[in-house]
Amino acid sequence: MYKVVYVMKALFVLIFLLTGCATTQIAQPPAAPVIFATSFDPLAPPSFAEMDGIQSANVPVSKDVSVDLGLQVVNLKTSFLEKKENLNGLNGVMEKGLSRRYLNFLANSSSPGGGLQTEAEFSYSMLDSLKAQCGCEEEPRMLRLSLKDQWAGFNFGGDYRSIGKGFVFMTDQRVDQARDEAQLWGEHSLGPANLRGSIGESWERLSEINQFRLTKTAATTVNFNRPAWGGGWISSFSLVGEGSDTNYDTTVFNQTFTGAYRPINGLSLGSNFSFKQERNINSGIRTDTPGAGLTLSYSPLKDGPRLTGTTSYTRSFSADGSSNVGTVNLMAGINWKLGKFLAKDDVLSFNLRYNHQLDFVSPNASHEDFGGMLQLKIVGF
Repeated sequence: MYKVVYVMKALFVLIFLLTGCATTQIAQPPAAPVIFATSFDPLAPPSFAEMDGIQSANVPVSKDVSVDLGLQVVNLKTSFLEKKENLNGLNGVMEKGLSRRYLNFLANSSSPGGGLQTEAEFSYSMLDSLKAQCGCEEEPRMLRLSLKDQWAGFNFGGDYRSIGKGFVFMTDQRVDQARDEAQLWGEHSLGPANLRGSIGESWERLSEINQFRLTKTAATTVNFNRPAWGGGWISSFSLVGEGSDTNYDTTVFNQTFTGAYRPINGLSLGSNFSFKQERNINSGIRTDTPGAGLTLSYSPLKDGPRLTGTTSYTRSFSADGSSNVGTVNLMAGINWKLGKFLAKDDVLSFNLRYNHQLDFVSPNASHEDFGGMLQLKIVGF
């Protein structure tokens, strides 16, 4: 099962090590990178490069270099960002004032006339070594490789991503198990609609029991995009197996519907509805997880404060009644651009988060937490 990974690694190395006379110069920031497309989990956290494009308030200190190899132009970018850890639950106190440092290397290659595009990214996230000591076996790093081309109106490509145990995304989501994933995909646009299909595999190292979890997934995505509205549908089917044999223990069926509406400039409303069904092949036990969420973003002025709010609810229950858990998540925040106060672009950010998990089978296991954070983000000097 590792042959696909080795072949993709060798292909990417061959492309990036093409020989030729190279000239190097400091360049303007490269165009938007080719984003790691349609992960096996549609709600999986984005990469460092994606977050760099989504959250402009967290712009890291970076340096760009362009290397001309004749037929291909390679853009190199290094970034460094220090981010304070989130507040700890109900007490609202920063854990020992810890900060997490992100070191990122991004390289993308493209031909002047279009066509083949490649991208490689390496990120490393670590706690301040002077304030934290970790005796655990962790590799908080992320490696991502992608290749993309087009032919006769079709886009197609391949992606590979390896995430080490202990890596923390910019969304503060921590990876508890090392994970590798690879996929092949193709897409085609039909007017306002975009059709996409993909097949892939993922391997997760379960360190507690010293085993691997293998997941094979086939997915279909349909997206619609209009100036005032948009929407999408994601459908996927997965086979999951654990251990050294090739037998699969679980089937997973996912359906997700998303929608967005922009009635006026500065106001955006989003919604999503999802349904996930897991069935254990050996025992026949089925677990259903429906969910829904709403998102609001409002910015009355172009450079004024931006208000955001998100709410979601999921319910997970098994057919035999052994588990029944509901989860409510609420988030509200405001970002305010202060302008040239201490640096080039300062942003004052404040957000509140609330999570309530209710266990209907074992009420004593229910819990809730509330936290908030006030940040002054200083970008560039």
